[in-house]
Amino acid sequence: LYDLASTGQTEGGFKPFRTALTEAVAAAEAAYGREGQLTGVATGLHQMDQLLGGLHRSDLLILAGRPAMGKTALATNIAFNAARAYREENGEDGRPKVADGAVVGFFSLEMSAEQLANRILAEQSGISSEKIRRGDLNSTDFDKVLSVGQQLEHLNLFIDDTP
Repeated sequence: LYDLASTGQTEGGFKPFRTALTEAVAAAEAAYGREGQLTGVATGLHQMDQLLGGLHRSDLLILAGRPAMGKTALATNIAFNAARAYREENGEDGRPKVADGAVVGFFSLEMSAEQLANRILAEQSGISSEKIRRGDLNSTDFDKVLSVGQQLEHLNLFIDDTP
């Protein structure tokens, strides 16, 4: 983070109100055209989206709770839903722009990337992560895991489990 802060591009300084207003109107226009009518990225959790208006670049949201309360499960669900909804459109200038969803970077200090992938795979396939991990699957379950895995492999979801 220090290297990024010292060598990365910095944002800041004064911004004309006119520019900020144009960006706000563009966000409202995008929300109006979206199915969920959110200005931010949908979490996939309807009530949370209604409260927050989706996830916004300018927000810092902290998910806190006691051990074993489901923080990682909630975070992986939100990350998965945002990545699954990712869709690009060509802008007026012909360059691609994000129409919905997001490319997601997920940082995990508690679980490995494989464990997180297993959790998402289990949830989407409806098969227990313990059964998948132990290989306790019948042929139907295994085929379902493979099918769901093939559907999920193209998600724009990146996991960094560096300790």
